[in-house]
Amino acid sequence: MKKLTYTYRCPIKCPIGKRCFIIKVTEELKKPLTVLQKCPNRKADIQIVIGGSSPP
Repeated sequence: MKKLTYTYRCPIKCPIGKRCFIIKVTEELKKPLTVLQKCPNRKADIQIVIGGSSPP
């Protein structure tokens, strides 16, 4: 039996053309969650909001 998973990727348009992986979960995030993601382009942490009403 295959479990349904939700994969969240970086929603920011990337100048180097990447769609960075953030997290994979077994249940959809109901409330928006703010995370810090290490950006390979900026070489620093960026703040991203995932979950809620926006699609993964």
